[in-house]
Amino acid sequence: MSDRIIFKNPKTGIYFLRTEAEDNVSVKIMDSDGTQLGTESYGLYEYRFRNVSEYQHPYMSWANLDCCNGWKYDPDYLLHAVQEGRKLVAQENFAGTVLEGKTDEEIPGILSLDPETVSWQIAVNSVQTEDPDCKDPRGIIIARKGALKDYYNFDDIMAAYAEQEITFSPEMQEQIGNYMEAELISLFTFAFSFGIDILPLPVTGMGLGYPLESTAALLIR
Repeated sequence: MSDRIIFKNPKTGIYFLRTEAEDNVSVKIMDSDGTQLGTESYGLYEYRFRNVSEYQHPYMSWANLDCCNGWKYDPDYLLHAVQEGRKLVAQENFAGTVLEGKTDEEIPGILSLDPETVSWQIAVNSVQTEDPDCKDPRGIIIARKGALKDYYNFDDIMAAYAEQEITFSPEMQEQIGNYMEAELISLFTFAFSFGIDILPLPVTGMGLGYPLESTAALLIR
């Protein structure tokens, strides 16, 4: 076996440790002190998948997975990742960020939001309003213009999952394909409003830019 760090957040110190065996790969989420992160309900954070050529895509990365809200992360990354071409969709709350207390009209300038390339939606987060310590209950969703089908090839995605020995029923393939037709800002505004879990994991992974292998690990967990 061989270990190597494939991502490290310079602000939080959290890093992803990849361990390769002959047939399988493990990616563990490690705290800055070298302990493995996890929760009592979920267990230790670890992604296991087949040791085959990884699916490469400019909008997918382990840096994006670092912002999945499972552990401490850098909100500034999320607030700029879409504009900088690192992922297709991002969501972040205002409280505790550079956006706290700013007017809606100030946000596009602060975040360099170009209406030619991205769309955004600002709304009050009902969960945040229930927190008496929250100074700003608003949140923002930022998305590239277009739909998933404009950035991903459906057949390539299915083939990559097949490499991980994951196949989908014809009904699920149709559902994924239909979601790929939807405008990104509309699809993910709806999903974040009702819970991101309403979307199939492959759709969430493509939109939020998580490595396909990490999504495969969840599907077989």
